[in-house]
Amino acid sequence: MKVSLVQFLPFIMQKKLRGAVLYGYDEGLMQGLLGEMQDALSCSVMREEEALACPEIIGAPSLFAAPSAVTLIPNVTRSSAILGLLEGLPPAHILVWTTSENSAALTPFLSSAHVGVVACYECSAQESSSLLRRHAQKKALTFHPEAFALCAEWTRHGTWETCCQSLYLCQESPISSECIMALLEEPQQELVLLPLKPSSISIPPLSASEGLKLIRAWQRLFLQLGQLIALKSVLTHPDTLKRVSPPIFFKHTPFLIKAVPFWPIHRLAKSFQNLAICEIELKKNPNHSQGLLACLLKTLLSDD
Repeated sequence: MKVSLVQFLPFIMQKKLRGAVLYGYDEGLMQGLLGEMQDALSCSVMREEEALACPEIIGAPSLFAAPSAVTLIPNVTRSSAILGLLEGLPPAHILVWTTSENSAALTPFLSSAHVGVVACYECSAQESSSLLRRHAQKKALTFHPEAFALCAEWTRHGTWETCCQSLYLCQESPISSECIMALLEEPQQELVLLPLKPSSISIPPLSASEGLKLIRAWQRLFLQLGQLIALKSVLTHPDTLKRVSPPIFFKHTPFLIKAVPFWPIHRLAKSFQNLAICEIELKKNPNHSQGLLACLLKTLLSDD
């Protein structure tokens, strides 16, 4: 059966599943879900070869420890073979595995009532809010409403636990947007705003993961800009900015509003397309992040 990102842990804890497979290209999102599971339940880890060669040891007690509730098998290449192990599992034991296999290879699992299929491609703002709220409640964190929306948006790639840990250490209550800006590992603000206020600032050397963060920050920026363009007839109304999702960080507001007259819809659409292409290429060629980002910025700044 298809299981959403938010349902994954509750279904595992309520033992609605005998097995679950996580797949998709967002490794951070996948690790965020698995981290929450490992924090909530006792979990052992096995290699695929070991599980297939010695299935009888899955869920068995060890010499020094009680049996775990879950066995995690990362980087599986033969999900159909792993599926065959479920019938031999001890009662109530759950098998969870990750795979890079495509969705077509996992189609047969969708008809199973005992196996959950979790797609880790994208986490919506609503899903991220639910997952962030679960992590925040464990640490008794409280937020200003705009700060929570900002935090949910910036943790959509699986960083809810590390974010809440950092916010817990800062001991601010309720947590403000400024606190989140200071603690989260977001790209520098002058880099985020580069497509809207071109200057002599060049992109410093960035790793592939930092480059992906910058691309996603630009995607958010253009998504907000597109909504402001659609709302330009009521842009002076005090409640207009509250209608934009994801919420605009207040320091970005003047730059976005100033950019509205200079970004026709066709230019914005082309920018979204170029951002998506660059994100895919960066994932394929992480060592080329610097050249890809430089080309992308040049394209975004072009009026053509």
